[in-house]
Amino acid sequence: MIHFKCITAERIDGRKAIYVFENRKYSPEEFVVNYYNNLGFKSYWFEGRFWRMLYSGYYNNIIYKSVFNIDRKKGVTASQKEYFLSSIQEIKNISTRLIEKYRSREINKYFDLNFSGFHVDENVGIMLIYLIPIELQIAVSEFVLFNWSNRIINVNGMPDLIVVDNVSNSFFFCEVKSENDSIQKHQITWHNFISDLGYNVEIMGINHNLINKYKKYYNI
Repeated sequence: MIHFKCITAERIDGRKAIYVFENRKYSPEEFVVNYYNNLGFKSYWFEGRFWRMLYSGYYNNIIYKSVFNIDRKKGVTASQKEYFLSSIQEIKNISTRLIEKYRSREINKYFDLNFSGFHVDENVGIMLIYLIPIELQIAVSEFVLFNWSNRIINVNGMPDLIVVDNVSNSFFFCEVKSENDSIQKHQITWHNFISDLGYNVEIMGINHNLINKYKKYYNI
């Protein structure tokens, strides 16, 4: 589901959005990370980095084989779609192997051997292997692949934060917007896509409520 939320914050005068809390300065994303952490959650500011890591390392042999020769004007061929769909079980097998490697603290050694020295930050590894369901990873990959000719469909539109509730072992996504920020079309596309899959997306406005302006664009 899509949820709109507004929080208030003390902002320093200036063109760039900087907020103050307990004598410390924060960017909008850092401020909201701190907000959630104070509520007992654990927040990770990844934006598209998490998903780009999936493609550059995690699914390298599968995704890149599918998209390497794609013509953006023509889009994805039927054979490339067929190859991706036939590879879903292999994606799940890779996920299982990486879970084992992560639990044994050998994940970076695994990447050294298989993905040309690609390294995983421990926090990213936790998100990648423990918390993000493989079904969501595959759905995002498929959505990007099958809409390759659409230039607005890229991982740069993914929400800013992944917020984890360690008590319930659940998570949700959060898009952060300061007073002068607007929600872009490609971001709305991703927010609706994630929400339609059954995951929560929170639209967090700092010092302004975005619901009246943007509600009509969302599948609520």
